[in-house]
Amino acid sequence: MEQVTQLYQFLAVLYLAVLALGGNEMGPRTTTEIASMFLILVSLILVNAYVFGQMSVLVGEASKKSAKL
Repeated sequence: MEQVTQLYQFLAVLYLAVLALGGNEMGPRTTTEIASMFLILVSLILVNAYVFGQMSVLVGEASKKSAKL
């Protein structure tokens, strides 16, 4: 049986947790790949949240303008 380090286990679990939010299995195999994919997924989640936040601000402003008319 192959010995796996605690760092690898931690990164694998962290990656799978973020993957549950981001979707689409990319299949990293090494510790470096898992860590880099985790960072990429977290950054994409933050960009996604920013875009949706800006969209909600724009919709709120449009609602205020239409209520004034």
